[in-house]
Amino acid sequence: MFKNKIASLTESFHLTNIILRLEKEGAIPILVGGAVRDLFFRRSFKDIDIEVYGIKEEKLVLLLEQFSIVEKRGASFGVFVLKKHPFVDWSLPREDISRGRRPEVHLLDNKIIDYQRAFRRRDFTINSMGINLLTGKLIDLYGGEKDIEKRRLHPVSLETFEEDPLRFYRAMQFIGRFNLKASKELLSISSKMKLRSLANERVRDEFFKLITQSKEPSKGLLFLQKSKNQEDLFYQFLLKIKNKKAYRDKIDLLAKMKRDKKEKWFLFLQLNTYLLQSPFFLTRSREEERSIRLFLKLTCIAQNEKWTSYYRASLLSFYLKENFSLFFSFLSLVSSEKICRALKLSFTKNKYHEKYFTPLLTGRDMIEKKVKAPEIQKKLDEAMDLELRERINSKSALLKKIFNEPLKS
Repeated sequence: MFKNKIASLTESFHLTNIILRLEKEGAIPILVGGAVRDLFFRRSFKDIDIEVYGIKEEKLVLLLEQFSIVEKRGASFGVFVLKKHPFVDWSLPREDISRGRRPEVHLLDNKIIDYQRAFRRRDFTINSMGINLLTGKLIDLYGGEKDIEKRRLHPVSLETFEEDPLRFYRAMQFIGRFNLKASKELLSISSKMKLRSLANERVRDEFFKLITQSKEPSKGLLFLQKSKNQEDLFYQFLLKIKNKKAYRDKIDLLAKMKRDKKEKWFLFLQLNTYLLQSPFFLTRSREEERSIRLFLKLTCIAQNEKWTSYYRASLLSFYLKENFSLFFSFLSLVSSEKICRALKLSFTKNKYHEKYFTPLLTGRDMIEKKVKAPEIQKKLDEAMDLELRERINSKSALLKKIFNEPLKS
């Protein structure tokens, strides 16, 4: 079934000669994890995991060293990477022999080929399949292929799934990324999982994948809503949203925007902060906080229809500099089409996209007029306000207004 795909994969990842050597040694290399899943979903992947059966660790390392310098990853178990080909992880089959977020790992006896025990440590059935790289045959002991056909996300083990709280958020992002539905058993387990021990950074990583790699991230968010896990901070956030369907639609609209990953993530944080009118729990850096505060301030300016669109566009131009496009992407999520159209027209008409608005008066002018330091900013704000409201385009005319000076002839 997978012979042609495996031939292409072994060539692109420079595996052909290594696999031939492993076959000579009587070892069996099995492609495992996300790469197998992505073959079914016809998605590309940048790295792969290979478990090698029927060989001891020392012998595997010696064999790999014939092709490149070998680096070891993992303290308690062996995962090996060739320096020349760092996108392939080589390992021996293992199982978890203790429970919790970081279970103790035990290498299996490689004299006995036991795929069932090795694959049982995977989180979901769609991730629990393997492909024999010698024969191209699929190894599917937990029904992963059938679940992919049904678009169903289901745990490999109902007993051990809840012991790793991160799996709750992995379920969320898989549902969004691969357009899946949670099984009844998964929803039931997820509602009871203990999540407080999770570091915010780990949660943030899973949300980042959901928002930046999904066509419809709303499906992942709907899973959180249905789970009703009281320890999930995002569920607590959703409880404050009156129209949850409209909110999910906005998130899908955001995902479809032609923005890079960092920009999509920023818009997600910005939207949630705007709706909460307080910091969103996944906001991390000071730079993010500063940008969010600025966008909130500018949104108030943009939405104030008591002011002319020219005046609002000029203020936005002054504060935004090169971020016009990103701000308008955000504005389209939270404001009416009428507001966005009027402001865009003003920007285009006044060519602010080519030349940013610069006030006529500066701090130097205030110093020359011997304005006291505490009053300088207040006077500059007054000057800019007058310049925009009355469309003054002469420095001398503005000085007359501010300082009651006569116009120079």
